[in-house]
Amino acid sequence: MRKYHHLVASYIPALGIVAISIAARPLSSFAIGNLATQAVLFTALAVIPAYRTGRMSYVDIAWPWGLVAIGLQVPVYAPRFGPASAAITAAYLAIGLRMGIPGLVYLARYRGLKGEFARYRYQRIRWAAVGWRGERVPMQLEIFVQALANMSVLAVPALLVAADPDQRLELFQVIAVVVWLRSWTLEWLADRQKSQYAAHAKRTATCEVGLWRYSRHPNYFFQWVGWVALAAAAAPSLVRLGHVMSAPQTWTFALALIAAPAFMLWTLVHLTGIKPAEHYSVQKRPGYSDYQRTTNRFVPGPRRRQRDRVKIGHHARA
Repeated sequence: MRKYHHLVASYIPALGIVAISIAARPLSSFAIGNLATQAVLFTALAVIPAYRTGRMSYVDIAWPWGLVAIGLQVPVYAPRFGPASAAITAAYLAIGLRMGIPGLVYLARYRGLKGEFARYRYQRIRWAAVGWRGERVPMQLEIFVQALANMSVLAVPALLVAADPDQRLELFQVIAVVVWLRSWTLEWLADRQKSQYAAHAKRTATCEVGLWRYSRHPNYFFQWVGWVALAAAAAPSLVRLGHVMSAPQTWTFALALIAAPAFMLWTLVHLTGIKPAEHYSVQKRPGYSDYQRTTNRFVPGPRRRQRDRVKIGHHARA
């Protein structure tokens, strides 16, 4: 049973949100359409390629294009497409296209994935540790986790804003959108700084330039902040829709707005983000252990001074 723990913990809440989204009259059509769209996208871009090649990395193409699909569905299902819906559409398109276009370019260039990404090689270590004897079954179950996220918690901000008949952007929503835009820009900047560094540095070097000087994973941090901002931007729509939904439905969507950034935090830190990345970075980058001791893991902040490093080392030995 141990090997099913985190899968059950992901599946049950996500399936519950999907069911309640379909049952909530203002969101029903969008929820059903998105369910079908994500099922087709993930089957074509991740499930079948992963089954045929044994590489789970195809899910990194399906997931962002699933976000693009959510954005494209907003004007289709919104009873009234106004400024709020336009803003949420632009956000989902920007998030998805930023990651989705490079993935398709890579596929076109190499006619498929040349190898498995490190984070999914690390998944095999996890699968073996909890008792899986093969790879194909847990691989498909993990792909379904990401598909369910696009069907449920990650779609909720778009579902709520699209269903809101009042499409004005309140000051609170404007602030949230500005925070999202700033976070998206900084996430892009962090990735660009690292790619520029990697183009001229040795493969075993540790990137400590720009934003990477203040966080070991600034791109993940700003990606998470962006999802916090999207959830906040959808909160006024939930309040306005409260009078046409039942109390249990309203509270479920309130929890779902919290769950969206919470899911991303869990994913970015533990599932496919920081933990797998650092597992391999420590092994292949001689200076990475020092980088860990001087630089925050997630939230950007001042680097620790030499005397702080000595204290940390002393306490670790003690």
